[in-house]
Amino acid sequence: MPVKLIEYADATPEVRAVYDDIMRTRNVPDVNNFWKAVANDPRTLRRTWESLKEPDSNRVLTERVKEGAMGITRVVDEGGIDEALRGTEVVVFKHSPT
Repeated sequence: MPVKLIEYADATPEVRAVYDDIMRTRNVPDVNNFWKAVANDPRTLRRTWESLKEPDSNRVLTERVKEGAMGITRVVDEGGIDEALRGTEVVVFKHSPT
């Protein structure tokens, strides 16, 4: 069964507030379909956005993660995962609910 995507025009005030925050934080004109699907449950939408917002707003970290992912992808395509991970430090972030 397809998931209904909640468009901004059809959203409740609570969902619109989260959409506005996402668009402002990410500097985008609209939210993508992931958020529109999660918006079927406004509480889950807010909770999910709040859990991702802090790391996402750290643009330096985001850019470094993107660069690392692109580099690993390139090396994997060329020589395999062992070569891609050689000498790489892996950092795991754990989110603790408040």
